[in-house]
Amino acid sequence: STLTEIEYNDLLLNAEKIIDRMPVRQRNIFRLSREKGLSNTEIAQKLKISRKTVENQLSSAKAFIKKTIAQEDLLAMFFIWLFLR
Repeated sequence: STLTEIEYNDLLLNAEKIIDRMPVRQRNIFRLSREKGLSNTEIAQKLKISRKTVENQLSSAKAFIKKTIAQEDLLAMFFIWLFLR
C-alpha cells in the first residue's frame, strides 16, 4: 500500500542518515559490503588494506548502528538494521 511504501522509504532515509554519520573509511567499507555485495577479501583488495581491517571496520559499523539506534530510541530503525545485516 501507499502508506507502507511511505513508511519503508522513511525508514530507509533514517538508515542512510545513520550510515552517513559513520567515519568515512568505515562508511565506505560498509557500503561496499552491503550495497555492492563485495566480500571482505574483495574489499581489502580494492582498498589495498588487510582483510582483518575490513572485518574490524564492519564490526565497528554494526556497533555504531546499534549504539545509534539505542541512543535515539528508534525501534523502527532496529528493523532496518536487521535488513542491513
